[in-house]
Amino acid sequence: MSQGISNFPRVVSIHDIPPELLQHIFSLSCDIRLPSGFGVTDTLRHPLRTSHLNQLSALTLSHVCRRWHKILLSCPILWSKVEMRGCLGDLDERKIEACWFYTKLYLERSKALPLTIILEFVDTFSEDDGDNIVQLSEDLHQKAQAFLPVYKLLFGSASRWRSLHICVPARILHVDPFSERYLWPDRLPIIRHLSIHIMGNRNTMVPQLKLREVPQLQSLIQTGHEVFIVPEGFLLAAEPLESLHTAVFTGGLNQSFLHLASSITSMTICDVQCWLTGRYGSTVCLAKALHLFSSYSEGVERTGWMSDTLDYLTRNFTLPNLVELCLEMPLNVHQCVLVQRFKTFLKRKLSLTHLSLINVFISSADVLDILALLPSLTHLAMGSMHSDSEEPVVQDDEKGLSPWPGDSPMLSQSFFDALADPNSAKAPRLVELHFGFRDLDADVSSAFLGMIEARRIHRSQRSTLQYVQARVNYVSAWGRLYRQFDEMCEGGILDFDWVTSSAKWRSGFGVWKIKL
Repeated sequence: MSQGISNFPRVVSIHDIPPELLQHIFSLSCDIRLPSGFGVTDTLRHPLRTSHLNQLSALTLSHVCRRWHKILLSCPILWSKVEMRGCLGDLDERKIEACWFYTKLYLERSKALPLTIILEFVDTFSEDDGDNIVQLSEDLHQKAQAFLPVYKLLFGSASRWRSLHICVPARILHVDPFSERYLWPDRLPIIRHLSIHIMGNRNTMVPQLKLREVPQLQSLIQTGHEVFIVPEGFLLAAEPLESLHTAVFTGGLNQSFLHLASSITSMTICDVQCWLTGRYGSTVCLAKALHLFSSYSEGVERTGWMSDTLDYLTRNFTLPNLVELCLEMPLNVHQCVLVQRFKTFLKRKLSLTHLSLINVFISSADVLDILALLPSLTHLAMGSMHSDSEEPVVQDDEKGLSPWPGDSPMLSQSFFDALADPNSAKAPRLVELHFGFRDLDADVSSAFLGMIEARRIHRSQRSTLQYVQARVNYVSAWGRLYRQFDEMCEGGILDFDWVTSSAKWRSGFGVWKIKL
């Protein structure tokens, strides 16, 4: 018996774990190697809701025992992520002092290492799925102003910022009346990812966000209230950032900022209401992809936003590298795009290969005219989201359509018949199609399936259709057409998906599968 016990393996104590292994475990606990940000799936719309203002894992771990404390102090990288999340309305003097103390502690213990900074006030983001701006009360403005010592501490470490995700009041971006200088640090030599959420209200004067030195910047995301992002001076041109692959912004649109885009940049413009024209005439924007997104769903005065944006871009920019364009409007807004301005925009010798029209209510005849302007088009996504609303939006007498909850007038029987014609000059190179339907009736369904068959087998075209994604809420003629749909799904060309919500409808729509 005693011999059996002596041969039994000794239980390993936590104190026997090598320091190197503990450091690796600590780094996982502190999320050092995980992506950082506002904790969102979609940075624009769904901020993570959390009740904790401070998520300072390294500090917690350092209080477990003396050995862990020593290991953590010897590993500055574990202190290089400063993360504070909570509600602006919950701030008081004690919490602000604690934030200042712990921020200072992390900055000191991280030595000279690059920093990841996350400061998120979740009550300054919209609670719904849109990007409606939260208007701050005067009380919240005062609390944001009281947080100024923490901002100054963070701004003092700007030369070490590698990744910054921060909520800032617009007033901080104005000139400090006492020092007559900007508090915001305009030189960020090693920053790669910058997400900034501007807090303000309707009476807030539009501030400037200066980015004078950002040579390594890869992603720039600005949400919230309007801000003019200026690279150097107020109206001066800037050199394109060769590393910038993502740019998302709302509010003020100015030429100098769009000039930052390089040939690898995908740019999203959301609900821009302030326009600033440079003094040098037309500006070259080198972006490869452009997504124009509007979240406004109320008010007649908002319905011209997309048209105004296209007009501004047409008059002030040349887009020599643009190959992908997406226009996305809110649900329940009728006729938001003036077709003539869109056609004028497309006539700027654009070599578009990818086009998405989401919740854009224009006729199928106009869509066919647009496709005739795009002979290089290979990827096309069109449709309108499913909605639980029963309010009528569109009235259309064209065959195959009905009033709400019918489909967008783009997706008609005549449209699919025209695409199926092998002698048509409409988009001869199409290889991938995405369509979103609310209700497929018998005529539109037959035309849709016929178009897929014709595009798939006709060899005289320069390209053959390879993949079709269909998002459908209801098919009125499903019993008659089930076998045809099933055969195409089994053949691999059609991905047919029933959807019951706008979130599921939008997920993956316009995310391309075929790479050329």
